[in-house]
Amino acid sequence: MSVWGKGGRKKITSKEYLDIVKVCQPEMFVSLSDVVPSTVNRKRANKSCYRTLQWVNEAITCLSDSSVMTSRLLAPIPGSGDRQLMMKSANLLATRQVFGYVIERATLPREGWMELVRDVISILPPSRPVFMLGVLNELEMVRAHNSGCHFVDSSFVLHYSNHGQAMALNSLNPSKLPIHSELANTAPTGDSGDFGPS
Repeated sequence: MSVWGKGGRKKITSKEYLDIVKVCQPEMFVSLSDVVPSTVNRKRANKSCYRTLQWVNEAITCLSDSSVMTSRLLAPIPGSGDRQLMMKSANLLATRQVFGYVIERATLPREGWMELVRDVISILPPSRPVFMLGVLNELEMVRAHNSGCHFVDSSFVLHYSNHGQAMALNSLNPSKLPIHSELANTAPTGDSGDFGPS
């Protein structure tokens, strides 16, 4: 994968990424993923699934071969919002030895993503946590929670805690939550496997 830094673009291989994880020893880390938006064609989405699952397998092998790595692996679920690809990926990843799973909000379609996420999570082992990264607003946090995600990554929580507030979510119907009226005043402002490369 390519990352941008002060010196420009640099290619990071899966091995180099895992070497960084070995040195840093985070409690958890997400395997590399080929994240593409839901607007890409099926061929590109299929390729992203293949590459992501390949990187997950490499991370699992690295963890099993290392006596010094204690980090827990989170596996991203690829598929670019394509129901068939995401369900296939979830089925394959459900059998892998990982700590939990990650769903990228940016890869999901604008409409109907809650049902898709709920269906994907229903395939995964219930004892493993599911994280959603890149949630766009407070209402989406509630929707992600109600779709079955256990953890949501969002800057809103930090914003509230910095102001002495907290967000507590339970399984309420988000349409009945007065979320915009209550939270609008405090919201931050500002603009491998079976997928062959085709």
